[in-house]
Amino acid sequence: MFKKTIFALLLLASALLAGKFPVSSIEYSVTLKADKFQNGMSDIEAFKKSLFENIAVARLNDDSVKLDSEEIVSFWDTEDQLFSKQNIIVRLRGQGNKFEVTLKYRGANQETAENWDLLSSDKAKSKTEIDRYVNQDAFSRSITVTTNQDAINAKMLLEMFPGLKEYGFTLEKEIKKINNFSVNSVNYEIGEYRFGAEKAKKKTTTSNFDLTVWKCANGKVVTAQLSWKIRNEGIEMKSATDHAREVMEKLTQVTEWADANPKTKTSISYDANSCK
Repeated sequence: MFKKTIFALLLLASALLAGKFPVSSIEYSVTLKADKFQNGMSDIEAFKKSLFENIAVARLNDDSVKLDSEEIVSFWDTEDQLFSKQNIIVRLRGQGNKFEVTLKYRGANQETAENWDLLSSDKAKSKTEIDRYVNQDAFSRSITVTTNQDAINAKMLLEMFPGLKEYGFTLEKEIKKINNFSVNSVNYEIGEYRFGAEKAKKKTTTSNFDLTVWKCANGKVVTAQLSWKIRNEGIEMKSATDHAREVMEKLTQVTEWADANPKTKTSISYDANSCK
């Protein structure tokens, strides 16, 4: 499994570097144990300390954890779970009057994820990303459209993604929030780091580790995820992604924090008992 993971990540970095797919960025994520983050900032500071001790990566600062943003996240589907059955994810996130609707397809391998038609009515103005879950065997490809609406209906979704008709979604289909499930997604910056070549003549890339903690209305933390993202910047990207891949693989071996049986955020939303 480890060799397959490394090979898949190398393939992905090479494809992005070659410009074969219209991908704007790549993100690596590791799912962490939710029960390690039930006590708020003190647990997060402890995680950051452990991160420094267990993983060799060049820090550019020693600042405390910074609260980056908070947003409400929910997932949407039909009564008969039309989207879920076809590995399609519809997510709404944001706050106030600023929201994003994300259409995502999760594939079991790189090829199926990258070749999926994103079905957007305006691809040029939307960004396409590929996520790689280091301790989960899944690729995903997504496209995001902004809106000022805090709920989704069929008309709105088909205007954004008319190609969904090919998957059986029509105006007659009612779409609703899955299990009436929504969480407060709290996002933290865990310092700034240097990734890439160590030799002075070669460029390196600076980037943050981001920690996302999902909290239910009752305060229960249902998942936590550490992620690292880089935009497609050619040679610098390949050097940085190779390094970041190694760092994230090491984190999966830190059994105190890494979840050995991770669930995707989507599967958590489909579980009616997640917030109980």
